[in-house]
Amino acid sequence: MNLGDHRQALLDDLSVSAGDSFFDPATDYAILDRFINRAVKAVSNLKNWQQTQGSDRQLLTIAGDETDEYWNYPENYKTDSIYYLEYNGKRYKRITWEEYLKHKRDYPNSTKKLYSDHKRQIFINPRPTASAYLEIWGHEIPATLSGSTDEHPFNNEQLLEEAIHSYALGLCYRKRGGTYRAEGKKLINDALTLAGEAFSQQRNEQAGYRTENAEMFEHTDFLETSGHPRTKRGSFDTC
Repeated sequence: MNLGDHRQALLDDLSVSAGDSFFDPATDYAILDRFINRAVKAVSNLKNWQQTQGSDRQLLTIAGDETDEYWNYPENYKTDSIYYLEYNGKRYKRITWEEYLKHKRDYPNSTKKLYSDHKRQIFINPRPTASAYLEIWGHEIPATLSGSTDEHPFNNEQLLEEAIHSYALGLCYRKRGGTYRAEGKKLINDALTLAGEAFSQQRNEQAGYRTENAEMFEHTDFLETSGHPRTKRGSFDTC
């Protein structure tokens, strides 16, 4: 669904027409658009979705004479969303902020390639000493929808489309106030539940992907009672 589709879906569920005192389709598109954009960003912010993974790497220029240990996040990246970092052709391992601080304290001269992030800043150990690019991949903040044909990252994902619609509709009801506020709260909670279901499905689907070395952890079970050996992963018990 594009922005225009979401607008019409809201107007249909609100059962309003021209001149309506609640939402006038002729004049209140701007309000609906703001609610739809808030809904898209709210759903996006819940999880690091497969759909928000950056379609291209971000390159930060590192100068050899820099003395800083950290670099700022790209503006269009979600906080705490970087999942791959490479400097000068070498991949760095991500660790928690607490682990990073402990490592720096315990091993001040360490050359182990590590990185972490804190308050939208990327910390790198050891500090780069040569001019090169810092290559990072992360999750992007969805762009604001403005034109009727603009699409969000979750386009054609049924559960997430429904979550966005329910969240935006809940904002509409909350704006109306009075007895509608409770309905608005319920719709927003329903949206969060739908988004949670969608993320669980996504994780289950991703779990089916195998790493390049997955075969190392498989063996043939020659004691299978059905008479047909089967492949097992991660277990080497024979009795």
